[in-house]
Amino acid sequence: MRAYLDVLGTRLGVSGLTVHEAFGRAIASAADLDGLPREIRRLRFAGPELIDPETRSEIDGDARMVLDRLATADQIARLWHDAGKAPLRADEAEDIANDLSALARAIEAFRAGAADSPLRPFLPEDPVHAQAAPIRAALDYVAANPACDADLASALLDPEMRQSAHEVCNARERAKAARDVLKELLSDPDASDLDEVIEAAADIARTYNGVVDPAALSENIETLETRRTALARQRDLAIALPARWAETAEQNGTTLADLRLDIEMLLRTPDAILDRRQPDSSRAIPGLAREAAATQRQLATELTEIRKTLPRASEHDGETLNAAADRIESAGLFRALSGAFKSAWSLYRDDLGGDAKATRPAAAAALRTYASWSKKRYVFAYDTRFSTPLGSVFKGVKSDPQLLDALAEFHEATDRITQGDERLRYALEAGPLEPLRDFATDTETPPLTLSGVVRALEEAETAITAARQDRDAAIAACLSFRNREEIDRDMIERATTADADLNDAIV
Repeated sequence: MRAYLDVLGTRLGVSGLTVHEAFGRAIASAADLDGLPREIRRLRFAGPELIDPETRSEIDGDARMVLDRLATADQIARLWHDAGKAPLRADEAEDIANDLSALARAIEAFRAGAADSPLRPFLPEDPVHAQAAPIRAALDYVAANPACDADLASALLDPEMRQSAHEVCNARERAKAARDVLKELLSDPDASDLDEVIEAAADIARTYNGVVDPAALSENIETLETRRTALARQRDLAIALPARWAETAEQNGTTLADLRLDIEMLLRTPDAILDRRQPDSSRAIPGLAREAAATQRQLATELTEIRKTLPRASEHDGETLNAAADRIESAGLFRALSGAFKSAWSLYRDDLGGDAKATRPAAAAALRTYASWSKKRYVFAYDTRFSTPLGSVFKGVKSDPQLLDALAEFHEATDRITQGDERLRYALEAGPLEPLRDFATDTETPPLTLSGVVRALEEAETAITAARQDRDAAIAACLSFRNREEIDRDMIERATTADADLNDAIV
């Protein structure tokens, strides 16, 4: 403890402070240091123990003097704020202050003398800001030019006259600048209808994204003409459809695109049916065709089953088959000597491919089953209920059931499409197919009714006429703008501004 107390009582160099006193001051000033900027807090004195009390007092006094001067800095004359370098000595600062005072008195004397000078009209409001060179040049010009109008020069001594002359000169400069711009941009900048020429170009540019481009307008016309051609073709194809189909369908809101779908569905019918269509006023064909298809499939199934015992069964006569079955079944002990039996057995075994080892009852049963089927085949083949309305599509057991189904679907589709319109039904079931095929080949059929196509065609004609007028106006505008290929927004704005400046200057 004694050693610790000795350390606290030890004096720090020539500072006049003990260690204990130095710690005390550091603790007391810590709160003030914390509020200072980091740069100041990090300042360090080299060898602080070598600073005696008198030196510390001088440093404190200098710091307080700086603070006092900073506090009154806003009261220092402005010229000192603009000074780039502080004076090195107090006598230099006094000399500069004296010189500035003398300069200020000279400036005031110059202003007073200028107010009474005959040159006052040629000086600006504050003569201190006057430039000698242009004033001297103006006076030398007046004095050296014999043709100079002395009365005019005298009149220009009047501020109002001088202002008017200044405005006239400015107007002439603006007019010249405007004419230069118009000469740069226009073929005839002095045209009497200059305003109309520029406004016409501006109108076109406003309509077409700020650009006057005849080539682009020509391309637009080609696009419109292509659409017009397509619409005209679609109109003609629709009008050519049978029984005023397109006009009648429009009453139900059916578009040409919808008609095209129906026509494509009809035309997907096999050619074997389309080429041999016939009207079906009684609506019987769909039912008969499906009945015939079902019967054909049933007979084909039965024949497949028969061929399991008689592989070569096909179109044999039913009576012949029944007779052969009777001979085989009734043959006695000496049947091998009977020619009738041999003929019947040969039909079963050789012609129809029956099993040679089969018993006589089994062979006879197979022949009778085949005979029964043959009779049904015959009845089906010569059934006028089918042969007359179904035409060449019906071929008895040799009929194509899928073709019969397609025939039924065609007439069912016709019934759905026509919705009771007998004229249209007859045209689709018996009329020429070329108008339908021509209509279906147009892949650009629009989702519009016939009247909608007619209106669109009229609108296209109107648009083409307007586009041609705009193109002609654009060509004329480009010719007026020094025969340029196109005119952009900047050119038109410059021409408009220059034209307005020229008109203002003339007025």
